[in-house]
Amino acid sequence: MQAGADAVGGRILTRAANPACPVRRCQLLDATYHVLRSQLEHLLDPDEADPWPRHHQHFGASLAVTAAGYRQVGGLPAVPYLEDEALFRALRRHDLRVRHSPQVRVYTSDRQQGRVAVGLSWQLREWAGLLQHGHEPLVDHPAQLISHWQTRRRLRELWRTTQAGAPVATQAAGLAAVGPVAAALLVPPPDLWRQVRQSASFGELWEWVEAQRQAQLASHGPWPHLPLRAAVALLRQEIARLMPAAT
Repeated sequence: MQAGADAVGGRILTRAANPACPVRRCQLLDATYHVLRSQLEHLLDPDEADPWPRHHQHFGASLAVTAAGYRQVGGLPAVPYLEDEALFRALRRHDLRVRHSPQVRVYTSDRQQGRVAVGLSWQLREWAGLLQHGHEPLVDHPAQLISHWQTRRRLRELWRTTQAGAPVATQAAGLAAVGPVAAALLVPPPDLWRQVRQSASFGELWEWVEAQRQAQLASHGPWPHLPLRAAVALLRQEIARLMPAAT
């Protein structure tokens, strides 16, 4: 925070009594998947406030927010559960600086009966149910993630150019500028162009994009979900492919 972060998420770990437990192995594989996602995201759309190495967790077991940042986003969102995720989205909506620090670690319980409807205990129960029936968790396809982050980077550059006051001669010129990005995001170009001009922060713009494209992805998404192990293998391949270019 002294270096400028508005919020810091620490790594959240559990101490399992039986490391050979199938749910424990699934939890570790899921953590591997998400850390690899974070590394791939860094390679494709780096965040100067959250450089590599970093992780993926910003949850109530280890989350700190400055008083100024807390006030700026209006405090803790009033939701029935996952208020930490809602707070993180609010921080992003305001373009505040969130650091996922690997230097911060806490240990929490791995109990499967928790006090809230959705949380770590709920996730552990979900994994246990899947494994009991011989199923593996399904996660986002790395190809979808790559497209997602590459397009987000292009949109951010376009938004910054627009916010800087770059002249756009006509409405047609503006639509032409956002056209390729709109096509990749599955949103109408006129709507995207209007939102680019109106959004006071990139986080506000991206939240709008995410809301618009969820229904489209559900019905027209080109990439199916993958079993967790297959996704981890593909993420490793993509990172290895991109690392020489990044260095």
